[in-house]
Amino acid sequence: MDQIAEVTGTGKGTLYHYFRHKTEILYEIHLEAFLPQLRAARARAAEDLPAPEQLRLILTEALVLFAAKPHHLRVISEHHREFADEHARLVGADRDEFRTIVSAAIDRGIRSGELGAHDPEIATMMYLGVLNWSMVWFDPAGRLTPREAADSLWSCSFLGLAPRRTITPSDATA
Repeated sequence: MDQIAEVTGTGKGTLYHYFRHKTEILYEIHLEAFLPQLRAARARAAEDLPAPEQLRLILTEALVLFAAKPHHLRVISEHHREFADEHARLVGADRDEFRTIVSAAIDRGIRSGELGAHDPEIATMMYLGVLNWSMVWFDPAGRLTPREAADSLWSCSFLGLAPRRTITPSDATA
């Protein structure tokens, strides 16, 4: 409760005036911080985009939303296992839906040949790991904007770390 009071700029007594339990506060923070990210992912899933573009945009939008409310998502990320009962079910359903959206895009990209991963489950876990861990180290006030950080993450993590091969005119005619 001390951390939540500090992040929100209120006293613990004020928090308990409006919320009976810490999990109620965490759930409200979840609604404010994670649901916009889920809505953005839903919107991208509904568009007719190539899988890599859909995944890149979801990553970018997540970092942009995180930059707007960095403390909210950090609190949720650090305390998501503390939800109980109905809140745990609702938060779990939201997280599962986000994972399903990502997994479906990765699976579609592998089947279409747009993505070169061999195991969609491993690729999904890698994507979510990159996204979730970025909320620990990314500094919205740092040298990169959220979009620049997302582009760099996408390039390194999903296009690979191997050097890019330059195609010469002789390659095109071969």
